[in-house]
Amino acid sequence: KVLAVSLAPGDVRVLSGKTRKFQGPPSFPYTPGGDICGVVVSLPEEESEEEKKKKKKKGKGTNEKCKFNIGDRVAARFVNKPMGMLGEYALVSTEVCDVVPECLSAEGAAALVSSGTVAL
Repeated sequence: KVLAVSLAPGDVRVLSGKTRKFQGPPSFPYTPGGDICGVVVSLPEEESEEEKKKKKKKGKGTNEKCKFNIGDRVAARFVNKPMGMLGEYALVSTEVCDVVPECLSAEGAAALVSSGTVAL
């Protein structure tokens, strides 16, 4: 369940149309907003074959359980392109998601996802 969404500088550039030749919308309809903070309301029952292959390539075991629990407050970013983060609920990859500390607001967590990664 989405609590807060952050529009990154890339979203602003795409929406302005000023960088169309270099950074146009990846596809239409284009939905901006790929950085979110939300609450886990559902977990996958089992890993897909694609997830198992990715873990195997990275040298991780394929029988690892999801590190999140229902009710966890998490921050996540989009994987390939912004998709549906402005909705009430969003589907996110656990590969680009982590638990948000209690001392951080939902808005602050969403704002730090991509921008904080770039700053590192």
